[in-house]
Amino acid sequence: MKVAIYARVSSESQPQEGTIQSQLEALRDHAKAQSFTIVEECLDDGYSGTNLVRPALDRVRDLAAQGLIEAVLVLSPDRLSRNYPQLVILQEEFDRRGIKLLFTNKQIGDTPEDKLLLGMQGLFAEYERTKILDRTRRGRLMRARQGHLSGGNVPYGYRRINKTKDAPPKWKIDPDEAQVVRLAFRLVTEDHYSLRKVARYLEEHNYPTRSGGHNWKTSLLAHMLRCDAYAGTTYAYKSRASEPRRSRLSSPYSKRRNHSSVPRPREEWIPIPVSPIIDPRTFEAARAQLEYNAKVSARNNWKNDYLLRTLVKCDICGSHICGLSRRGNVFYKCSPWSHSETALRHDDQPIVVSRDVLDRQVYDSLVELVSDPRNIRDQLAKRLEAYGTRTDRTKEEVRATHEALERLAAEEERLVDAYRAQVISLDQLKTQLKKVTDKRTRLKDENDRLQAHQESPGHPDIPLRDLGDVSARLKRAMTRTDFQTRQRIVQALVNSVTLYPDRAVVSGVLPLNGNIPNDTRLLRSPFPKQRTEAA
Repeated sequence: MKVAIYARVSSESQPQEGTIQSQLEALRDHAKAQSFTIVEECLDDGYSGTNLVRPALDRVRDLAAQGLIEAVLVLSPDRLSRNYPQLVILQEEFDRRGIKLLFTNKQIGDTPEDKLLLGMQGLFAEYERTKILDRTRRGRLMRARQGHLSGGNVPYGYRRINKTKDAPPKWKIDPDEAQVVRLAFRLVTEDHYSLRKVARYLEEHNYPTRSGGHNWKTSLLAHMLRCDAYAGTTYAYKSRASEPRRSRLSSPYSKRRNHSSVPRPREEWIPIPVSPIIDPRTFEAARAQLEYNAKVSARNNWKNDYLLRTLVKCDICGSHICGLSRRGNVFYKCSPWSHSETALRHDDQPIVVSRDVLDRQVYDSLVELVSDPRNIRDQLAKRLEAYGTRTDRTKEEVRATHEALERLAAEEERLVDAYRAQVISLDQLKTQLKKVTDKRTRLKDENDRLQAHQESPGHPDIPLRDLGDVSARLKRAMTRTDFQTRQRIVQALVNSVTLYPDRAVVSGVLPLNGNIPNDTRLLRSPFPKQRTEAA
């Protein structure tokens, strides 16, 4: 009798552990004992038994349709399918073509009783699978609530410590990678770097990725700067598996039906404490800076220049105002009817203001504020106070850098001792010493940078006369700058500009003594619907 052998395992680890080989050996021995001729061996490695879309199973069905086999030899019914309706479908398909289903653990005949027994075995297999999944889910949930870290990728900056008899698995801070993490956060929060600029900095200074390369992707940095674990807390059960709406796989076969994921509600997340690399304030500052970078990115504005980009808000609906161009004129416009969730009054009008008028009046107001030396003195005192707090955090980073340099010196001594003992060759010694030298250079540069931050200028008592001279020079410089420089000044000094029907309220770093009056030429007549752009 010509038979096709079919074997299946449902996880990726089972093929590596030899489970499928044991199935094949049992099937081959059975075929040899029964004098069967094996036409083909069809193996599904790592495919779930609840899905009929499997390459090896499709191959068996094709062989049956072509009449090349007379029977299908399987170890047990649950290897064919763990879903009772699917098992019935396969059985009826093979019966129509005159193909016998043979199982090594029990022979199934053609009587109604045998078919009933086969269906019962399918039901028990489905019940067993459901029970295993439920026990596994509850076990993982209990371990997560107890603070145990499960599998998955470990974030950059940590190393996994496997569980022992006395301790659960945990993450340990990797000193070298943690230095890179702190540097990336510092470049974003203090120097206000974009992700591309951070990537270029790390590549130019030869900071290695986890794989040992020096190609830093912006997607990797975005994920790293948003990772909650660096602030001391990671979360389990942030998402759940689901079937994708549209498969992006090049192959029609998927080893798992639910190979996509959807986020869970925040209240379902399970917090697990880990060793922090940065403080929570720095983490939140980095997240806010990334959101700000996305708003002011040049890719989101492709036509006109707006001095107050991302800063103008509407008093009626509270949303950011977009830009509108018509007949060569450019405006800031917000129509409350475009926001269905906003409760409107009967007299609400679209707020439309000339871009040139609003930009000029806001910038002129800033120039006048900078001209007052008392404003500069007050802001200087606040900045120096904040700088002192930042210096305290820098001391810890300096200490960590010194410890890393000491570890490098000890590593260098061990390499020399290994060469003297003829454990490593001269070429190996040179290669390892070069890595140590490059790492020491990076650490020294980082130490110099931290030392510069640590040197606090104190709180000098600067007289108003000297600040008056500074204010005058600032006023002259601000009136002569180009548009890009003016935009950076506005972004640094202004937090928001709220438009009302009769005035514009500006809030920012410097204290404003009043509002911009209603001579900003607010237009009350609604425009026809025009194409807008992000302002």
